[in-house]
Amino acid sequence: MRLSIPSVLCILLGVNSLPSMPKNLPTLSYSGSVRVDYNYFKGFFLEASDEADNTLGLNRVRLSIASDFTPDWSAKLKFDVHDGLEIKDAYIKYDAWDWANIIVGKQKEPFGLEKLMSSKNLSFIERSMTSGAIAPGRSYGINITGKQDTINWQLGYFQDDNSQKSNAVTGRLTWAPWYENKNFVHLGTAFSQRSLHDEAFRINETLEVNSADSLIEGTKIEADSLSQSGIEFMWQYNGLVNIAEWQQTNVTARDGSEYQYDGGYYQMSYLFSGKNRKYKNGILGSVNTQNDWEVSLRYSQLKLHEENSQANVLSLGINFLLNEDLKFMANYSNADYMDEGTDLGSGDAISLRVLYRF
Repeated sequence: MRLSIPSVLCILLGVNSLPSMPKNLPTLSYSGSVRVDYNYFKGFFLEASDEADNTLGLNRVRLSIASDFTPDWSAKLKFDVHDGLEIKDAYIKYDAWDWANIIVGKQKEPFGLEKLMSSKNLSFIERSMTSGAIAPGRSYGINITGKQDTINWQLGYFQDDNSQKSNAVTGRLTWAPWYENKNFVHLGTAFSQRSLHDEAFRINETLEVNSADSLIEGTKIEADSLSQSGIEFMWQYNGLVNIAEWQQTNVTARDGSEYQYDGGYYQMSYLFSGKNRKYKNGILGSVNTQNDWEVSLRYSQLKLHEENSQANVLSLGINFLLNEDLKFMANYSNADYMDEGTDLGSGDAISLRVLYRF
């Protein structure tokens, strides 16, 4: 769904006029972020060029509006502004039960630790190619979430917002077996069973550089069903975070043939202040710090088995967190790719980002 820029301005004007509204009306708050990116990459990251390229520009403007109607009912609207308006999240939440709550509308499906993290809180500029290619994203549906001590669970029914046919049941279970103030371990698993009803499916992913071409291209499949699974591990201690995930997709085509895609990543990051990131409901969040440095390392891999293709990316990152609102990020990546059994070599890329939150 896309709306015009004037519509966005009307929404913002309405939000800014809230202080004059009666206090007995539902509470309403808004926030957002702006990202400016620079990427320099070798011709290896492009489909039809051997020359290095670079890009500089506004990557995203994101706005979010949240409202608490009553102690039990709330809603959220999140959208990107770029050549109009694209709705990202649009849901209502019922939270009156002790054992669970219900979210109805467009939202992230409960799959993957990295995928569920807000992009504002990532240690790298881009998510791993595994999370991008395999983990489902945002869909319309109903999601029930619950918590019991250190166990969190989610189960939902979803329909892809780009399709009138596909539907899915997606669930996630996490457990924090060791949980202290500055030292805890997270374990998780997730699944998604999707009926595609002959919808087209294809892996089409970049090598973790957002303005480069999508080089990891699988077979275009008229798919009948798709089964996804994933496992998660995280250990956080005094600013040191270790994360590992493995995800797999099995696709059954209309003619009965099967395709398998899998991959994973290991990531380590360290905040010089020694502060830990927030952790809630099985999701890693932000960190309350300022004038702080963060260094990170990630190795990721994605395999397309039937196509005999494989990609590997090694990334190094350094971030400066001026405060909770302003972050400067720099990444160096070295990627190599094998397509249909042919080694296409490797290439380097440098990515920079300025992220401002309000």
